[in-house]
Amino acid sequence: MDPSFGAGLAQAPEEPFTDVTSPGQWFYEDVRNMYTDDYITGFRDATFRPNVDVTREETVTFFGRVLDLDGTKRPVSFSDVEEGFYSSGYIASAVEEGIIVGMTEERFAPKREIIRGDAALILKRAFDIPDTDEEYFSDVEEEYYAGAVNAIASAGIAEGYPDGTFRQEQSLTRAELVRILSVAKNMNN
Repeated sequence: MDPSFGAGLAQAPEEPFTDVTSPGQWFYEDVRNMYTDDYITGFRDATFRPNVDVTREETVTFFGRVLDLDGTKRPVSFSDVEEGFYSSGYIASAVEEGIIVGMTEERFAPKREIIRGDAALILKRAFDIPDTDEEYFSDVEEEYYAGAVNAIASAGIAEGYPDGTFRQEQSLTRAELVRILSVAKNMNN
């Protein structure tokens, strides 16, 4: 008998990921719910790796699943995204929907870690979050994503850090991405 999967194919493990097992983890419920709804996946070793920085292609794939975008692999206008990439369909769909743009006209940089400011911009576009005149964070000023950061804060999706900062240039982790997607999805239901 397999200690993780039981005695037969009908039994699934109690916890889908070996590193997301405690209700005391701030991301526990979000990860479990998004996994149960088939929006997110983990790795072949049965881990989710919540504290690992998320890439641009992973981010768009997670968004694509939540938004029910067409994920069918296909050619993309970016030279660094091959048709066979698991993310190519979601990237193509997100471009078509006006949710994302590349680093340049020709490059998307799919393997590059996404920063928190860019994730805020994608989130604002994806869920059509209204603008605000309020400024919520001491470190967000005139960057291209400043309006998006303040909009998602105004909508109650992101809180930032206890010191009053958002740290928009910092990479986003997989757990943070799942949290903001989960909150935004639940607000739109």
